[in-house]
Amino acid sequence: MKKFLLLSALLAAGCCGMQAQDQKPVEESQASEIEQLRSEVNALRSEKEADDQKNLYKHIFGRQKTFKIGMAFNDFKPKDGEKVSANYGFMMGLTKTYFVHPNPIGGFVKFGIEATWFDITYINYKDFGKVGLGDYGGMIDNNDPDEDLEYDLDLGMHQIDLGMGVGVSATFAPFYRHSNALNELKFKAYVNFMPTYSMVLRSDKNEEGDDEVKFSGAFVPYFTCGAQPSWKVLSLFVEGRWGSANYKFTSFDDGPSEKVSCSNSGVRFGIGLSF
Repeated sequence: MKKFLLLSALLAAGCCGMQAQDQKPVEESQASEIEQLRSEVNALRSEKEADDQKNLYKHIFGRQKTFKIGMAFNDFKPKDGEKVSANYGFMMGLTKTYFVHPNPIGGFVKFGIEATWFDITYINYKDFGKVGLGDYGGMIDNNDPDEDLEYDLDLGMHQIDLGMGVGVSATFAPFYRHSNALNELKFKAYVNFMPTYSMVLRSDKNEEGDDEVKFSGAFVPYFTCGAQPSWKVLSLFVEGRWGSANYKFTSFDDGPSEKVSCSNSGVRFGIGLSF
């Protein structure tokens, strides 16, 4: 009887040991699967966060083209002459920013290359189309066929600049962490080099004191420096520009030509549409 009880105890102890050994690999396998699932969930979460961040950056910095239209004012200064200031002027242009890195530094600033595809500026320096009769206008008898009609044609002074350019810029989005429309508020600062063909038409006094119309064209290496706040598709801009060149004025009345070194400096401002 004692032997039977002893054998039963030994058999029970052996069965318990075998069950414990079988249960341990199962627990290890389950733990491994749980850890693998946890890693996959973390990877999916990280991928989703990266996609969300990428979509946010695209949403904020995605509009890289801007069509500008605005007012322009300019001072035209011959080297040995008096400065002529503008009455009014207009401008329009198209620019595009090519960012040099995909993700913004610190989440809110991106540096880029500015390409100006076209830039047009018109400046009026005097009243256009002013036609007068000079000092003797009131003395001319239009009914007398022997009387010569003498008059001065004063077209004023006009300037048209056509240019393209390239430069550098920095775009800031200080509210990028906000989850509302405020995160699309951006500020851009830029500096451009803009080779421009500048055309000037002006009326000038000749040696006899009569007005004669002169024209000149010159390539002007302009530099522009400006700032542009924007929100969604709307933007405002203000910029200064300056440049100088040698203008060769040729008379339409077969008068002598003259070469004059002139400088340009002015300011432009207006609105823009970004897309």
